[in-house]
Amino acid sequence: QVAGDSDILMTKAGEFVNLLANSDFETAGAEFDSTMKSALPPGKLNELWKSVIERLGPFMGQTGARIDSIENYDIVFVTCRFENSALDIKVVFNKQRKIAGMFFVPVQVKFEYSPPPYVDKSSFAEREVSIGAGDWTLPGTLSMPKGVRLVPAVVLVHGAGPNDRDETVGQNMPFRDLAWGIASKGVAVLRYEKRTKVHAIKMMGIMESLTVRQETIEDAIAAVGVLRETDGVDPEKIFVLGHSLGGMLIPRIGNADP
Repeated sequence: QVAGDSDILMTKAGEFVNLLANSDFETAGAEFDSTMKSALPPGKLNELWKSVIERLGPFMGQTGARIDSIENYDIVFVTCRFENSALDIKVVFNKQRKIAGMFFVPVQVKFEYSPPPYVDKSSFAEREVSIGAGDWTLPGTLSMPKGVRLVPAVVLVHGAGPNDRDETVGQNMPFRDLAWGIASKGVAVLRYEKRTKVHAIKMMGIMESLTVRQETIEDAIAAVGVLRETDGVDPEKIFVLGHSLGGMLIPRIGNADP
C-alpha cells in the first residue's frame, strides 16, 4: 500500500456500511466488482441486511475500523453496534478499490485461552499439517498423544460458515477444547481451517454453485487421508466427528470414502 491508502479504504468501508444502514442498496452495490454485483444485486443485498437486523436488532452505529491485507486484497473490518450485539462487517477490496467480498463476522476480542480442567497438556504434542493440495490447501493442527506406539484418531468437521480450526466464537474455542481433551485420553485429533475461511475471496466467485461437497466433504476426506499416512496413527481406527452441518454430512463423508 502507498501512504494514505489505508485511510481511504477505511473511509470507503465506513461509507459503504452507512449506505446499508440507510437502506440505499443501489448506491452500496455500485461499489461492488462484477462478481459481487452478480452475486448480490440490490434486492439480495436488502434481504441480507434485513436478516442481520432481524437477528441483532436495529443498527446503532460504527465504533471503529481496522485494516488487514491478504494476497491481492485489502480487508477492512468495520465494528458496528446493533441493539442486541456488536458485529464486524468485513469489507474486502481488490486493487481497483472495488468491493470484492463482504462478510458479517464476530468481533475479534483478544483474550487468553484457558484450557478446560480435563486437559493434560503434558500428555500430547501438536504440530502443523496441510490438508488437501493445490489451490485449496488448508492449514491444520494435529494433536498427537505421547508415549503410545499406535493410536486411534479423529477428524473434527466444522459447522456452517467460515470457521477456523478451533471453531472460535467470541471467547469460546470448542474444537480446541475437544482436541486437547480427546488427545489427553490417548486419541490423536486433527482439526483444520475451513475452506470458506482460508479461501473466502476465491470462493466468492463460485457461491452461486457452491455445494456441501466443496464446502465440507472434500476437505474432511483429505484430512482422513492425512491421518492414514501419519506415523503412529492406526489406519484402521480413524473416525470423523462433525458439529452442526459437519455432523449432518457424516453419512455423505462416509459414503464418499468407505
